[in-house]
Amino acid sequence: MNPEDSSWLPGKAFIKYLPDDQEGFESFGDALAALEQNGRVEYLHSIILHGLVRDPLFQTELRAELNRLAPDQLAEAEQSSGNMHNPKLIPLSQILDEVVLAMPMIQGFESDLASVGLRIEDASHEKLFFWRREGGTDISFMLWLGIAGS
Repeated sequence: MNPEDSSWLPGKAFIKYLPDDQEGFESFGDALAALEQNGRVEYLHSIILHGLVRDPLFQTELRAELNRLAPDQLAEAEQSSGNMHNPKLIPLSQILDEVVLAMPMIQGFESDLASVGLRIEDASHEKLFFWRREGGTDISFMLWLGIAGS
């Protein structure tokens, strides 16, 4: 995780998930603590999680929540071609933000945020599609969490 330098936007701060091979903080809590130490935590308005979506643990939790909350929509979408313009993805896309907010990993972010007086206000995504790769299929999309005061 990396709190982005938003000095060019003095009233805003955001945290971006980075893949393991890039510089940043070891955990979300550490990135949040750095913002707090710099007096910028109250400006945190979003967490950018596009890279986290590809993480194997994220994929496992996402599939578990989708199987629990929307097994029919998941099965329909997975059996289709999977590109983002496929109408079979619409029902899945309509509930995806709610599903993401129910994931244990995201609930962990909620706990960290509560410790500094913030909360997850909403989730939003774009460009949902299925990425077929050797050994399986990943659910791919761009993801943001909106942050607000508690």
